[in-house]
Amino acid sequence: MVRVKMVRVKKVLRALIMLACLIEVIGLFPPPTYSRDLSLQPFSSNSPWNHPIGTGAIYTSVANLANLAIGLRTGDNWTCGIYLASTTDRQGTLYFRNDMWTLLASGITINGVHYPVYNSGNPPVVENALVAGAHDLPYKSGSSGAIWPANFYSTITPGASSPSWPSGIHQATASYFSRTFNIPVGAVPSPDTDGNIAICQPNGWFLDCYDAVVLSNGSIVCSIASYIDSAGSGDGYSSGRRASLLPSFAGQIRQGEITGGVIQHALVCNMSATILKEQAQWPAVCWDTNAGYSGTLPMGALLAIPQSVNINSLGLTPQGLILAKAMQNYGLYVSDRGGSGGMTILAELKATDVRWTGQSNDLNIIKQNLKWVSNNSATTPGGGGTPIVPSSFNAVLQVMNILLLGPN
Repeated sequence: MVRVKMVRVKKVLRALIMLACLIEVIGLFPPPTYSRDLSLQPFSSNSPWNHPIGTGAIYTSVANLANLAIGLRTGDNWTCGIYLASTTDRQGTLYFRNDMWTLLASGITINGVHYPVYNSGNPPVVENALVAGAHDLPYKSGSSGAIWPANFYSTITPGASSPSWPSGIHQATASYFSRTFNIPVGAVPSPDTDGNIAICQPNGWFLDCYDAVVLSNGSIVCSIASYIDSAGSGDGYSSGRRASLLPSFAGQIRQGEITGGVIQHALVCNMSATILKEQAQWPAVCWDTNAGYSGTLPMGALLAIPQSVNINSLGLTPQGLILAKAMQNYGLYVSDRGGSGGMTILAELKATDVRWTGQSNDLNIIKQNLKWVSNNSATTPGGGGTPIVPSSFNAVLQVMNILLLGPN
Protein backbone atom coordinates (compact mmCIF):
# COMPACT_ATOMS: atom_id res chain seq x y z
CA MET A 1 0.00 0.00 0.00
CA VAL A 2 2.81 2.43 0.87
CA ARG A 3 4.53 1.63 -2.44
CA VAL A 4 1.32 2.34 -4.37
CA LYS A 5 0.88 5.68 -2.60
CA MET A 6 4.48 6.67 -3.38
CA VAL A 7 3.95 5.91 -7.08
CA ARG A 8 0.79 8.05 -7.04
CA VAL A 9 2.65 10.89 -5.32
CA LYS A 10 5.39 10.78 -7.98
CA LYS A 11 2.80 10.87 -10.75
CA VAL A 12 1.10 13.86 -9.16
CA LEU A 13 4.41 15.68 -8.79
CA ARG A 14 5.27 14.99 -12.41
CA ALA A 15 1.85 16.22 -13.48
CA LEU A 16 2.32 19.43 -11.48
CA ILE A 17 5.74 19.98 -13.02
CA MET A 18 4.26 19.42 -16.49
CA LEU A 19 1.47 21.90 -15.79
CA ALA A 20 3.92 24.51 -14.54
CA CYS A 21 6.09 24.06 -17.64
CA LEU A 22 3.10 24.26 -19.96
CA ILE A 23 1.85 27.41 -18.25
CA GLU A 24 5.21 29.05 -18.86
CA VAL A 25 5.46 27.83 -22.46
CA ILE A 26 2.00 29.02 -23.54
CA GLY A 27 2.49 32.29 -21.73
CA LEU A 28 -0.39 32.32 -19.27
CA PHE A 29 1.99 33.94 -16.79
CA PRO A 30 5.16 35.94 -17.43
CA PRO A 31 8.19 33.67 -17.72
CA PRO A 32 11.18 34.15 -15.42
CA THR A 33 14.01 36.43 -16.46
CA TYR A 34 16.19 34.99 -19.24
CA SER A 35 19.47 33.57 -18.05
CA ARG A 36 21.07 34.67 -21.35
CA ASP A 37 22.35 38.25 -21.30
CA LEU A 38 20.75 39.87 -24.34
CA SER A 39 23.41 42.56 -24.43
CA LEU A 40 26.07 39.86 -24.95
CA GLN A 41 24.06 37.44 -27.09
CA PRO A 42 21.20 39.50 -28.48
CA PHE A 43 17.96 38.49 -30.19
CA SER A 44 15.32 35.83 -29.65
CA SER A 45 16.01 32.11 -29.58
CA ASN A 46 14.44 31.69 -33.04
CA SER A 47 16.37 34.63 -34.49
CA PRO A 48 18.58 33.75 -37.48
CA TRP A 49 21.52 34.70 -35.28
CA ASN A 50 20.66 32.09 -32.65
CA HIS A 51 18.98 29.37 -34.71
CA PRO A 52 21.24 26.38 -35.48
CA ILE A 53 21.79 24.90 -38.92
CA GLY A 54 19.13 22.25 -39.69
CA THR A 55 19.34 18.71 -40.98
CA GLY A 56 17.52 19.89 -44.13
CA ALA A 57 20.32 22.31 -45.11
CA ILE A 58 21.30 22.21 -48.78
CA TYR A 59 25.00 22.98 -49.12
CA THR A 60 25.97 24.64 -52.41
CA SER A 61 29.44 25.56 -53.65
CA VAL A 62 30.16 29.26 -54.27
CA ALA A 63 32.14 30.18 -57.36
CA ASN A 64 35.59 31.65 -56.56
CA LEU A 65 35.04 31.62 -52.79
CA ALA A 66 38.00 29.31 -52.25
CA ASN A 67 40.28 31.78 -54.08
CA LEU A 68 39.48 34.71 -51.78
CA ALA A 69 41.78 36.09 -49.16
CA ILE A 70 40.23 35.68 -45.71
CA GLY A 71 40.80 37.56 -42.49
CA LEU A 72 39.38 38.03 -39.03
CA ARG A 73 38.91 41.65 -38.07
CA THR A 74 40.80 41.53 -34.79
CA GLY A 75 38.91 44.21 -32.95
CA ASP A 76 40.88 47.28 -34.06
CA ASN A 77 38.81 48.92 -36.85
CA TRP A 78 36.15 48.36 -39.54
CA THR A 79 33.93 46.59 -37.05
CA CYS A 80 31.57 47.84 -34.30
CA GLY A 81 32.01 49.16 -30.79
CA ILE A 82 29.41 47.35 -28.65
CA TYR A 83 28.53 48.57 -25.16
CA LEU A 84 26.04 48.08 -22.33
CA ALA A 85 24.68 51.23 -20.70
CA SER A 86 23.01 51.53 -17.30
CA THR A 87 20.64 54.15 -15.90
CA THR A 88 23.55 55.62 -13.92
CA ASP A 89 25.65 56.24 -17.03
CA ARG A 90 25.80 59.78 -18.39
CA GLN A 91 23.22 60.88 -20.94
CA GLY A 92 24.13 61.94 -24.45
CA THR A 93 22.20 63.61 -27.23
CA LEU A 94 21.94 62.45 -30.86
CA TYR A 95 22.84 64.88 -33.66
CA PHE A 96 22.65 64.17 -37.40
CA ARG A 97 24.65 65.34 -40.41
CA ASN A 98 24.49 63.99 -43.98
CA ASP A 99 28.18 64.75 -44.56
CA MET A 100 29.66 62.69 -41.73
CA TRP A 101 31.33 60.11 -43.99
CA THR A 102 33.09 62.89 -45.92
CA LEU A 103 34.15 64.65 -42.72
CA LEU A 104 35.60 61.43 -41.29
CA ALA A 105 37.40 60.77 -44.56
CA SER A 106 38.65 64.27 -45.33
CA GLY A 107 38.34 66.45 -42.23
CA ILE A 108 36.73 69.85 -41.68
CA THR A 109 37.85 73.43 -42.34
CA ILE A 110 37.05 75.95 -39.59
CA ASN A 111 37.88 79.65 -40.06
CA GLY A 112 40.43 78.76 -42.73
CA VAL A 113 42.12 76.06 -40.64
CA HIS A 114 41.76 72.42 -41.66
CA TYR A 115 41.31 69.77 -38.96
CA PRO A 116 41.03 65.99 -39.16
CA VAL A 117 37.83 64.52 -37.74
CA TYR A 118 38.20 61.44 -35.55
CA ASN A 119 35.51 59.08 -34.24
CA SER A 120 36.40 60.28 -30.73
CA GLY A 121 38.93 62.49 -28.99
CA ASN A 122 38.44 65.60 -31.17
CA PRO A 123 39.42 69.05 -29.85
CA PRO A 124 36.61 71.37 -28.68
CA VAL A 125 36.80 73.51 -31.84
CA VAL A 126 35.99 70.45 -33.99
CA GLU A 127 33.25 69.18 -31.65
CA ASN A 128 31.57 72.60 -31.61
CA ALA A 129 31.68 72.82 -35.41
CA LEU A 130 30.20 69.34 -35.81
CA VAL A 131 27.26 70.20 -33.55
CA ALA A 132 26.76 73.63 -35.13
CA GLY A 133 26.17 72.07 -38.53
CA ALA A 134 24.02 69.21 -37.24
CA HIS A 135 20.25 68.66 -37.00
CA ASP A 136 17.94 67.03 -34.48
CA LEU A 137 16.71 64.34 -36.91
CA PRO A 138 18.21 62.55 -39.98
CA TYR A 139 16.70 64.90 -42.56
CA LYS A 140 17.31 64.08 -46.20
CA SER A 141 18.19 67.70 -46.85
CA GLY A 142 18.55 70.76 -44.65
CA SER A 143 17.02 71.12 -41.21
CA SER A 144 13.46 70.06 -41.92
CA GLY A 145 11.27 68.05 -44.27
CA ALA A 146 11.58 64.37 -45.22
CA ILE A 147 13.54 62.07 -42.93
CA TRP A 148 15.67 59.12 -43.96
CA PRO A 149 13.56 56.09 -42.92
CA ALA A 150 16.58 53.76 -43.15
CA ASN A 151 20.13 53.64 -44.54
CA PHE A 152 20.71 56.02 -47.44
CA TYR A 153 23.29 53.57 -48.83
CA SER A 154 20.99 50.51 -49.03
CA THR A 155 18.69 49.49 -51.89
CA ILE A 156 16.41 46.80 -53.29
CA THR A 157 16.73 48.07 -56.86
CA PRO A 158 19.36 46.41 -59.11
CA GLY A 159 21.82 48.90 -60.58
CA ALA A 160 20.57 51.72 -58.35
CA SER A 161 22.68 54.64 -57.16
CA SER A 162 19.88 55.90 -54.88
CA PRO A 163 18.36 54.12 -51.88
CA SER A 164 15.18 52.07 -51.66
CA TRP A 165 13.81 49.76 -49.02
CA PRO A 166 11.13 47.08 -48.66
CA SER A 167 7.86 47.95 -46.97
CA GLY A 168 7.52 46.94 -43.36
CA ILE A 169 10.99 47.87 -42.14
CA HIS A 170 11.41 49.50 -38.74
CA GLN A 171 11.56 53.23 -39.47
CA ALA A 172 14.67 54.97 -38.13
CA THR A 173 12.70 57.42 -35.97
CA ALA A 174 9.81 55.06 -35.13
CA SER A 175 8.87 53.53 -31.76
CA TYR A 176 11.37 53.80 -28.94
CA PHE A 177 13.31 56.51 -30.78
CA SER A 178 14.84 59.07 -28.47
CA ARG A 179 17.48 61.71 -29.01
CA THR A 180 18.70 61.18 -25.47
CA PHE A 181 20.43 57.96 -24.49
CA ASN A 182 22.75 56.50 -21.88
CA ILE A 183 26.39 55.91 -22.77
CA PRO A 184 29.18 54.51 -20.59
CA VAL A 185 32.43 56.42 -20.23
CA GLY A 186 34.98 55.09 -22.73
CA ALA A 187 32.43 53.99 -25.35
CA VAL A 188 33.79 54.80 -28.82
CA PRO A 189 32.85 53.87 -32.40
CA SER A 190 34.99 51.74 -34.66
CA PRO A 191 37.76 54.16 -35.71
CA ASP A 192 37.03 54.45 -39.45
CA THR A 193 34.68 56.19 -41.87
CA ASP A 194 31.86 53.73 -41.12
CA GLY A 195 32.14 54.59 -37.43
CA ASN A 196 29.75 51.89 -36.19
CA ILE A 197 28.76 51.96 -32.53
CA ALA A 198 25.92 50.08 -30.80
CA ILE A 199 24.89 50.79 -27.21
CA CYS A 200 22.42 48.58 -25.39
CA GLN A 201 20.12 50.87 -23.43
CA PRO A 202 18.65 50.06 -20.00
CA ASN A 203 15.31 49.24 -21.70
CA GLY A 204 16.99 46.52 -23.81
CA TRP A 205 17.00 48.43 -27.12
CA PHE A 206 20.33 48.94 -28.93
CA LEU A 207 21.15 52.36 -30.32
CA ASP A 208 22.80 51.47 -33.66
CA CYS A 209 24.74 54.34 -35.32
CA TYR A 210 26.69 54.84 -38.56
CA ASP A 211 29.40 57.45 -39.31
CA ALA A 212 29.48 58.19 -35.60
CA VAL A 213 31.63 60.63 -33.66
CA VAL A 214 31.37 60.46 -29.86
CA LEU A 215 31.84 63.87 -28.24
CA SER A 216 33.57 64.51 -24.92
CA ASN A 217 30.22 64.91 -23.15
CA GLY A 218 28.92 61.56 -24.47
CA SER A 219 26.74 62.98 -27.24
CA ILE A 220 26.95 61.45 -30.73
CA VAL A 221 27.03 63.11 -34.15
CA CYS A 222 26.24 60.60 -36.92
CA SER A 223 24.55 60.31 -40.31
CA ILE A 224 21.88 57.71 -39.44
CA ALA A 225 20.80 55.90 -36.28
CA SER A 226 17.91 53.85 -34.94
CA TYR A 227 16.99 51.60 -32.02
CA ILE A 228 16.85 47.81 -32.36
CA ASP A 229 15.15 45.43 -29.93
CA SER A 230 17.72 43.08 -28.36
CA ALA A 231 14.94 40.51 -27.84
CA GLY A 232 13.66 40.78 -31.43
CA SER A 233 14.53 38.86 -34.58
CA GLY A 234 17.59 40.84 -35.64
CA ASP A 235 16.72 40.41 -39.33
CA GLY A 236 16.84 43.14 -41.97
CA TYR A 237 13.38 44.41 -41.10
CA SER A 238 14.83 45.65 -37.80
CA SER A 239 16.71 48.16 -39.99
CA GLY A 240 20.31 48.06 -38.80
CA ARG A 241 23.36 49.86 -40.10
CA ARG A 242 24.81 47.25 -42.44
CA ALA A 243 24.03 47.65 -46.17
CA SER A 244 21.83 44.54 -45.81
CA LEU A 245 19.90 46.42 -43.06
CA LEU A 246 21.14 43.80 -40.59
CA PRO A 247 22.25 45.27 -37.23
CA SER A 248 25.89 46.33 -37.06
CA PHE A 249 26.39 44.43 -33.79
CA ALA A 250 24.79 41.14 -34.89
CA GLY A 251 27.03 38.08 -35.23
CA GLN A 252 30.18 39.74 -33.93
CA ILE A 253 32.64 37.52 -32.03
CA ARG A 254 32.42 38.95 -28.54
CA GLN A 255 35.19 39.43 -26.03
CA GLY A 256 35.66 36.23 -24.02
CA GLU A 257 33.97 33.81 -26.44
CA ILE A 258 37.21 32.39 -27.83
CA THR A 259 38.73 32.22 -24.34
CA GLY A 260 35.52 30.63 -23.04
CA GLY A 261 35.78 27.87 -25.62
CA VAL A 262 32.39 28.14 -27.33
CA ILE A 263 30.45 30.44 -29.67
CA GLN A 264 26.71 29.71 -29.57
CA HIS A 265 25.46 31.98 -32.34
CA ALA A 266 25.93 32.65 -36.03
CA LEU A 267 28.90 34.76 -37.08
CA VAL A 268 29.04 37.62 -39.57
CA CYS A 269 31.37 38.71 -42.36
CA ASN A 270 31.93 41.34 -45.01
CA MET A 271 32.31 39.97 -48.53
CA SER A 272 34.11 41.09 -51.67
CA ALA A 273 31.92 42.61 -54.39
CA THR A 274 33.42 40.05 -56.77
CA ILE A 275 31.45 37.30 -54.99
CA LEU A 276 28.15 39.12 -54.39
CA LYS A 277 25.15 39.69 -56.65
CA GLU A 278 22.35 42.25 -56.37
CA GLN A 279 19.84 40.12 -54.54
CA ALA A 280 18.91 39.83 -50.87
CA GLN A 281 18.37 36.52 -49.11
CA TRP A 282 16.76 36.32 -45.67
CA PRO A 283 17.65 37.62 -43.13
CA ALA A 284 18.98 40.47 -45.32
CA VAL A 285 16.49 42.72 -47.14
CA CYS A 286 18.79 45.12 -49.04
CA TRP A 287 22.23 45.46 -50.58
CA ASP A 288 24.64 48.31 -51.38
CA THR A 289 23.78 51.20 -53.66
CA ASN A 290 26.38 51.56 -56.43
CA ALA A 291 27.09 47.94 -55.63
CA GLY A 292 29.57 46.97 -58.31
CA TYR A 293 28.80 43.33 -57.58
CA SER A 294 29.97 40.73 -60.10
CA GLY A 295 29.39 37.38 -58.41
CA THR A 296 26.64 34.85 -57.69
CA LEU A 297 26.13 35.01 -53.90
CA PRO A 298 23.15 37.05 -52.58
CA MET A 299 23.55 39.53 -49.76
CA GLY A 300 22.53 37.86 -46.50
CA ALA A 301 23.71 34.42 -47.63
CA LEU A 302 24.38 31.89 -44.89
CA LEU A 303 27.72 30.10 -45.25
CA ALA A 304 28.48 27.00 -43.19
CA ILE A 305 30.75 23.97 -42.92
CA PRO A 306 28.68 20.91 -43.90
CA GLN A 307 27.92 18.31 -41.25
CA SER A 308 29.72 15.70 -43.34
CA VAL A 309 33.03 17.43 -42.59
CA ASN A 310 34.90 16.13 -39.54
CA ILE A 311 36.28 19.41 -38.25
CA ASN A 312 38.37 17.61 -35.64
CA SER A 313 40.51 16.14 -38.42
CA LEU A 314 41.26 19.42 -40.21
CA GLY A 315 44.41 20.23 -38.24
CA LEU A 316 43.02 23.37 -36.63
CA THR A 317 44.38 25.03 -33.50
CA PRO A 318 42.07 24.94 -30.43
CA GLN A 319 40.93 28.48 -31.24
CA GLY A 320 40.39 27.62 -34.88
CA LEU A 321 38.30 24.63 -33.83
CA ILE A 322 36.04 26.91 -31.77
CA LEU A 323 35.52 29.07 -34.84
CA ALA A 324 34.91 26.08 -37.13
CA LYS A 325 32.41 24.54 -34.72
CA ALA A 326 30.40 27.79 -34.66
CA MET A 327 30.38 27.87 -38.46
CA GLN A 328 29.27 24.25 -38.62
CA ASN A 329 26.55 24.58 -35.96
CA TYR A 330 25.28 28.13 -36.67
CA GLY A 331 26.99 29.40 -39.81
CA LEU A 332 28.32 32.73 -41.06
CA TYR A 333 26.09 35.47 -42.52
CA VAL A 334 27.18 37.94 -45.20
CA SER A 335 25.95 41.35 -44.05
CA ASP A 336 27.93 43.89 -46.04
CA ARG A 337 30.31 44.53 -48.91
CA GLY A 338 33.87 44.96 -47.77
CA GLY A 339 37.46 44.45 -48.80
CA SER A 340 38.95 44.01 -52.24
CA GLY A 341 39.03 40.41 -53.32
CA GLY A 342 38.51 39.06 -49.81
CA MET A 343 36.15 38.20 -46.97
CA THR A 344 36.45 39.37 -43.38
CA ILE A 345 34.93 37.75 -40.29
CA LEU A 346 34.04 40.39 -37.69
CA ALA A 347 34.84 40.61 -33.99
CA GLU A 348 33.73 43.43 -31.72
CA LEU A 349 35.95 46.46 -31.27
CA LYS A 350 38.73 45.95 -28.70
CA ALA A 351 38.22 42.19 -28.41
CA THR A 352 41.57 40.95 -27.13
CA ASP A 353 41.20 37.18 -27.45
CA VAL A 354 40.71 37.01 -31.23
CA ARG A 355 44.42 36.85 -32.08
CA TRP A 356 46.34 33.57 -31.89
CA THR A 357 49.30 31.82 -33.42
CA GLY A 358 48.27 29.85 -36.49
CA GLN A 359 45.17 31.97 -37.16
CA SER A 360 45.92 32.56 -40.85
CA ASN A 361 46.20 28.82 -41.49
CA ASP A 362 43.03 28.15 -39.49
CA LEU A 363 41.05 30.69 -41.52
CA ASN A 364 42.23 29.31 -44.84
CA ILE A 365 41.27 25.77 -43.82
CA ILE A 366 37.82 26.98 -42.71
CA LYS A 367 37.34 28.94 -45.95
CA GLN A 368 38.11 25.87 -48.05
CA ASN A 369 35.28 24.01 -46.30
CA LEU A 370 32.57 26.70 -46.42
CA LYS A 371 29.42 26.16 -48.51
CA TRP A 372 26.30 28.25 -49.05
CA VAL A 373 23.14 27.06 -47.28
CA SER A 374 21.07 27.95 -50.32
CA ASN A 375 17.69 27.01 -48.82
CA ASN A 376 18.01 29.18 -45.71
CA SER A 377 14.82 31.26 -45.38
CA ALA A 378 12.39 32.65 -42.83
CA THR A 379 10.27 29.49 -43.18
CA THR A 380 13.27 27.12 -43.29
CA PRO A 381 15.81 28.77 -40.96
CA GLY A 382 19.20 27.15 -41.17
CA GLY A 383 17.87 25.16 -44.13
CA GLY A 384 15.03 23.60 -42.14
CA GLY A 385 14.71 20.18 -40.57
CA THR A 386 15.88 19.38 -37.05
CA PRO A 387 18.46 21.77 -35.57
CA ILE A 388 21.80 19.95 -35.43
CA VAL A 389 22.44 21.31 -31.94
CA PRO A 390 19.70 22.02 -29.39
CA SER A 391 18.20 25.48 -29.41
CA SER A 392 17.58 27.02 -26.00
CA PHE A 393 13.91 26.00 -26.25
CA ASN A 394 14.80 22.40 -27.10
CA ALA A 395 17.15 22.37 -24.13
CA VAL A 396 14.21 23.29 -21.88
CA LEU A 397 12.16 20.45 -23.36
CA GLN A 398 14.96 17.99 -22.72
CA VAL A 399 15.04 19.00 -19.06
CA MET A 400 11.23 18.62 -18.89
CA ASN A 401 11.43 15.10 -20.33
CA ILE A 402 14.00 14.08 -17.74
CA LEU A 403 11.91 15.54 -14.92
CA LEU A 404 8.66 13.99 -16.14
CA LEU A 405 9.76 10.64 -17.51
CA GLY A 406 13.04 10.11 -15.75
CA PRO A 407 16.40 9.44 -17.39
CA ASN A 408 16.57 6.73 -20.06
